[in-house]
Amino acid sequence: ATVVVRLTLAERVQHIVLMVSFTVLVMTGIPLLFPGTPLVHVFGGIFPVRTFLHRFAGSTLAALAAFHVLYVLFSPEGRRDFGRMAPRVQDIKDFVHYLKYQLGKVDEPPPFGKFNPFEKIEYFAVVWGSAVMVVTGFMLWFFEVTLRLFPKWVYDLVLLIHGYEALLAFLSIIIWHLY
Repeated sequence: ATVVVRLTLAERVQHIVLMVSFTVLVMTGIPLLFPGTPLVHVFGGIFPVRTFLHRFAGSTLAALAAFHVLYVLFSPEGRRDFGRMAPRVQDIKDFVHYLKYQLGKVDEPPPFGKFNPFEKIEYFAVVWGSAVMVVTGFMLWFFEVTLRLFPKWVYDLVLLIHGYEALLAFLSIIIWHLY
């Protein structure tokens, strides 16, 4: 039997850390978007425990993002795969071909490389979403500094962005990624 290693050990570990930190962030953060629901009592209403877990998982996500940047910049595998992730005109052609295949207009799906266009979109969504969540998360965590540097409406906007980006990420994972 031929074994094909799709992701390196470093990439698998990064994915596991992302998966665990994301799950903890969702479990400890999303209930705050819906304070009138029983979800808030997931941790027995112990707010300091929820806060600690959320900040720990957020710091883990931030450290993972920093590690991933270093991995892409300094490891041969990271540079190679990031190059394969780069959007190309062929991705648009493959996407159109894949839609035609799904509609029964062509008999064969397009031959994808290591990463198909959907995986590339999802990867860059995670990169963008993580950046937004880390920046807004630290602005919320260190709200005294944020309010010294920016007017209150900026803080309110950051709170909205953080909450709705979290909801979007959660729904994307549940509806798209896990499916």
